[in-house]
Amino acid sequence: MKYTIYNDKLHVTIDSFGSELLSIKTNDGNEYMWQQDPKYWSSSAPVIFPFVARLYQKTYYIDGEKHMMDTHGFALSQEYDVNVLSNDEIVFSFKENEETLKQYPRKFIFSLKYKLVENKIFITYEIKNTDDKMMYFGIGAHPGFNVPLSKGYEFEDYYLEYETSDFEKVIFTPDCFVDKIEPYHLDKGILKLRHEVFDDDAIVLKGGHKVSLKSDKDTRSVIVEYPEMDYFSTWQRVKTDATFVCLEPWQSLPASKEHDTIFETKEDLVHLEPNKIYKNTYSIEIR
Repeated sequence: MKYTIYNDKLHVTIDSFGSELLSIKTNDGNEYMWQQDPKYWSSSAPVIFPFVARLYQKTYYIDGEKHMMDTHGFALSQEYDVNVLSNDEIVFSFKENEETLKQYPRKFIFSLKYKLVENKIFITYEIKNTDDKMMYFGIGAHPGFNVPLSKGYEFEDYYLEYETSDFEKVIFTPDCFVDKIEPYHLDKGILKLRHEVFDDDAIVLKGGHKVSLKSDKDTRSVIVEYPEMDYFSTWQRVKTDATFVCLEPWQSLPASKEHDTIFETKEDLVHLEPNKIYKNTYSIEIR
């Protein structure tokens, strides 16, 4: 079921299936979110949990046992309950079930809150470990934004402005597994948007906690802030002329194919003790 929250600046629609952000509109009716054109990408903002991106051969180990999980985990394919609903806030949640336990042998409550404050959307992940064992997991966001943001402009009129110029860049194998991490510099923190920039898939950087999608021609912009997430991925469907870009805060990285993925020893995963709660918030500002 689709739900809309709003204030005097924004109207935001989220689907209870996947707790997926579907639409962000300003009061003049301008749509900022990608509208799921299956020719390029049939999603708009998948929720990533309990693993970010790919596992080699879809497999990993936990408690000494082998398990299988699809790309980006299973939070994106669950029907969520609605726990809180008001004009400007909604809270969704789901808990482990027969399907999730086959992929991930842990009990938990996963909640996602969307809260409007002026022209910003605050998205808060909350994971409660209701198991008697340690949880190991990754989380991330995958929102896609229209480019151009306004009619009359082109994709190439826009750029990403990071709050820093020096990063660590994740280098991937041709089949999109982590190969290595190396220093990376962006002149003045600017990445000009060109379709060919994404010919090798996502650009994943570590460093900084704020990215702006903007143009010197257009007054509209989008600012994503992720103060407690370590990585930021920028993605567009490879080798296409798609008119969107995904701005994705991640707390962890995909798998390597050089060794088995063992959740207990994968250093970038969150470790959450029994009966503890983990929270992480990022925001989307619309201008």
